[in-house]
This record gives sequence, structure tokens and C-alpha cells, in this order.
Amino acid sequence: MNPLNIKIWFTKILKQVLPPILWKLIRKILGRKDQELHSYQGIQAPFFMTRLHEGKFADIHEKWAVLDKHINGDLNHTRLRVYTVCSFAKLALDNNINGGILSAGVSFGTAALISAEYLNLENQSRDYYLIDPFDGSNTASDKSNLRMYNTSFDLIQSRWNNVISTKWIREFLSPAVLRDLETLAFVHLNTGDYDSELECLPIIFEKLAPGAFMVLDLYGWQTNEKQKEIDYILNQIGASSFLYITRQLIIYKPVNLLK
Repeated sequence: MNPLNIKIWFTKILKQVLPPILWKLIRKILGRKDQELHSYQGIQAPFFMTRLHEGKFADIHEKWAVLDKHINGDLNHTRLRVYTVCSFAKLALDNNINGGILSAGVSFGTAALISAEYLNLENQSRDYYLIDPFDGSNTASDKSNLRMYNTSFDLIQSRWNNVISTKWIREFLSPAVLRDLETLAFVHLNTGDYDSELECLPIIFEKLAPGAFMVLDLYGWQTNEKQKEIDYILNQIGASSFLYITRQLIIYKPVNLLK
């Protein structure tokens, strides 16, 4: 056993046999601090995830998430899911010289605003399509108003960087609004409208450039039956996918996909 493994083993033994108050006293004397653990929408991290709380992403996230009334000041509520969106968006853009970005389900624009700044889109010649009716409705078929969502288009537009080539589509997600869209490098679906997203999956996938990614936010909150419906469509169109710890489904268009 090497010295590092011996140290880890000995530390674990001490932590188990010593009273908690004595263990904390020893750590304090040694100058060790217990890091605060965070919960991200029900996900408890066993260690402090520095990249989420320090550096470029954290600074941008704090800037925009604090304005999202939907999360009532709990910035960790969106932190891990938006970090996932930004991470796979960056991978997608690194894979594709050409191709736009699509975000459906904008509301207060937290994910869109953060990803746009994180990806430095103002310095890139690619379109950003933002789809949302901004009427607070639950789904395209359910017109009941949800107060938690943003209904002011002027609000989100006032926060948006106009240097970015932006295509605002103030409608519900549907095959019709997707018809004229060009090639896409990254897509984020967060409408909460299962039926619309299911119907649009094959259309969006067809528009994805090889090597592109899509993040489907609602997947992990659906019933097992609905998840299987999504899986069936993805298998039919040749998509690769995996479920992330955030309950988001990561969808990938293989570069060698045979049509």
C-alpha cells in the first residue's frame, strides 16, 4: 500500500472512531475547513464542485440567475442544469463550424442568457433561435396561466445582447415553426410540453449537424411509459442518448450516421 492510500485509510478510520466534535477540533487545529455541500434541485453533491461556484461560468450564472423570479433566489436550483447546457453547447460548437442554436422554453431567459454569454456568441456568426409564446400558458393545448413563468417579451429582450444574431419566435414549439430553420449545432428543449417536444424530435434531429448535441430537460420528470416513447423515437432516427444525473437527456447526432 502506497503512502497516499495509507493516509486515506487512516483518515477514514479516525473519522469513524472519533466523536464528531473531536474530529472537527482536530481539523480546525490542522487548518482544515469542512466545505459546505450544496444541493442542486434535489441532487446532493458529495463534494464542493468548484467549477460551478468559481470562475467564468459561476460569474455569469450569478449575474443572470438572480433575476429569475421562478427560482425565488435559490441560485443552486438552476446551477447544475444550466452548467450542463453550457457544457454540451460548448462541445457542440467545438464540433461544428457552422450551425445555429435553438432554445425552446425561454421564460426569464436564464439558460439562454447564461449560455449566450458563456459561449461568447456575440463574437460568432451563428443564429440563436429562441422559441416561446411568452403568454404563461402551460402547454400549447393548456392555456391556463402559470404565474411562475415570464410573460413579458420586453423584459427578456431588454436583457438580451442585441449584437448576437437572434431570431425570436413568439410561438409554441411545433413542426410549423421549425420548418424554415437552418442547420443546428445545439438545441435545448425546456418547454414542459411533452407532446410538442415528442412530435418535434425527429424534425429537430434531422436539422442537427453531425456531431451536434441536444439537451432535453423534461425527460427525467416523465413517467416510465413516456420515457420509453421518447427512447423509441430516438432509436428510430438513429440518435445516441444518455440520461444525465440532472434528469436531462443528452442526445447526440453521430458523425457517421447512415441515412
